[in-house]
Amino acid sequence: MKLILQAQKLQRALNIAREVVTKTLDPSIPLSQHVLLDFTNPGEIVFLAGDKEINHSVIVTVDPETGESVEFPDSFIVNTQRGRVKQVSVSCISFVDAVTGLNGQTLVKLHFDKVPKEGELTYANLTYETTAVRVEASNGQGYALLKENLKEAVNTSTLRLPERILKDIIQSTLFCVSLKASKHASLHTLIFSLTPTMLKIFGGDYARIALCNYTFPEGSDPYTINGFKNFSEEVPLIFNLSRRTGAELQRLLSTDNKEVELIMHLTVSGHVQYLQILKDGEELIFNLTYSKPPQYSHIIPEVFDNDVVCYALELKDKLTRSTRFGEIILLNSGNGALTLSASNPGTLDSFSTELNDIELNPERQPLNLRVQGKHFIELITPLQESAKYRQQPQDELKLSLNFVVKKVPVFAVKEISNSELDRTYILTPYNNVAVDTSND
Repeated sequence: MKLILQAQKLQRALNIAREVVTKTLDPSIPLSQHVLLDFTNPGEIVFLAGDKEINHSVIVTVDPETGESVEFPDSFIVNTQRGRVKQVSVSCISFVDAVTGLNGQTLVKLHFDKVPKEGELTYANLTYETTAVRVEASNGQGYALLKENLKEAVNTSTLRLPERILKDIIQSTLFCVSLKASKHASLHTLIFSLTPTMLKIFGGDYARIALCNYTFPEGSDPYTINGFKNFSEEVPLIFNLSRRTGAELQRLLSTDNKEVELIMHLTVSGHVQYLQILKDGEELIFNLTYSKPPQYSHIIPEVFDNDVVCYALELKDKLTRSTRFGEIILLNSGNGALTLSASNPGTLDSFSTELNDIELNPERQPLNLRVQGKHFIELITPLQESAKYRQQPQDELKLSLNFVVKKVPVFAVKEISNSELDRTYILTPYNNVAVDTSND
């Protein structure tokens, strides 16, 4: 077996693969550290990396005019239950290290001296110019191929939306997903709810919640629903992304306005088991878990009173200064200004600063509550990133701050300067809990 490709093609495909294998679920499994090369289609090689949760593949086309070529003898073909398979696997990290820094037009040759035996690790040779490298390899059998599992699905539904929007949704909500063990599984995932008019996203733990709604443009028809009964605003199609899969998807998405297609593979019960995403010659497949979102409608109103409206950048700057003196920040909007105060309980040090360029609702009581300063800062940062995506000046970002008391007291921060995404963040006042999971 012999493959000759330009270094620039290998570098792109392998750098993407490396990000997947370095975060594999079980690095002790040898093939989980390999990149799989599939030669099924003439003139194309599919570079695939992944494990039982994530598969990411990139198609590379062979261009003979630049000196590229591929030879895959029949002796390398493996007969399996799914047919005749034309593939090998190679140690991903070693492959990356071998081609990193090469001139893009350098021709790199990968070749096997002998046919790899099933279940046996062997080696392949990489050569370019005056360099020779030996890397671990196999025939690829036993690799975690999620695409084969897609056959288990009984129906598929699809959703199309701009790549930039999907990236923005994830980056502005994923940071709220819990990292710690919890009795409520939904707090470990980003939950997507698809309705006939919008895509709703929930991410949160017991200290903070991120809610993001993307309303589909009027007259558009971005989805097809199959195998899911009673699809409506009240009965949405739900799927979950773990923090790991969400982070991987966010990393791979660009800020282009090109459409990406999400293919949801449903089980008999109507749950989405696998999510397949297609974009620019790349394919991602995620093995999903299912859980319902926690109930939050009883603590968050549909309309906010805009207790205080202020500029996000000034608020972030003064929050950052305040947290140098204490983790807990006191917010008070009395006397026509928003005052931020912090103190160090171990010393006599204290800090106080004001925001004067604000709007106050005269019909509401002044804000007077304590919040975790770090959590407040963390929710402003993705809004700044979102403004970059939209090419909007960051100094125009405005926030509505609200103290809401329904079933439990919460502090709601709503973005009011974005016409594309409707985003609300919930922070629990100090010593309170926002998410009620008692009815789940």
